[in-house]
Amino acid sequence: MEKKNVNKVVFVVAVVALVLLTVFIVQNADKITVSFFGWDFSLPTSVLIIATFVIGFLGGLIFDAVLAYRARKRKHNEQLMKDYIQRVEQENLELKEKEMENDVKKLDINNFGSNTVV
Repeated sequence: MEKKNVNKVVFVVAVVALVLLTVFIVQNADKITVSFFGWDFSLPTSVLIIATFVIGFLGGLIFDAVLAYRARKRKHNEQLMKDYIQRVEQENLELKEKEMENDVKKLDINNFGSNTVV
């Protein structure tokens, strides 16, 4: 689909959504009284429903952002641990090689005196 066609579709969907929202607001204009922790306030039903939707939507976005952050952090920590393990294994390998070289040198020194002919 071309970009112009996509823009037209988005525009049409936005207009339809705006019309539906307007109809919803007009049909739910009756005021209701809401009590919350000792506060009493009156507002149209449509405002309360839309506010509840927006608060829930924002809460979902925040929850999703927290989960995504934790997942990225966990992945980063796993990579750090893999790098650390690889570095430690490399250091252990280098130490074993040095130990083997030292053992070979000790053997050469110890065997040097036993190879002499009397």
